[in-house]
Amino acid sequence: MLHDAAKKHGIDLKKSWMIGDRQTDVQAGRGAGCKTILVRTGKDKPGKIRPDYVATDLLDAAGYINKQQ
Repeated sequence: MLHDAAKKHGIDLKKSWMIGDRQTDVQAGRGAGCKTILVRTGKDKPGKIRPDYVATDLLDAAGYINKQQ
């Protein structure tokens, strides 16, 4: 699904971030080649597939991404 959307909209997944509140979101992002952030507002905690960053909320995630650029 991410690959289809990237192709349709001309998105470079290697330069993209997948932000989610579940381990499955992190897994999908990694599988697509994105950097990943797990937001703690969900019930999942980092598991086997580690996100690049664990954020307290979306504002924290956005701030982290801005610092990386």
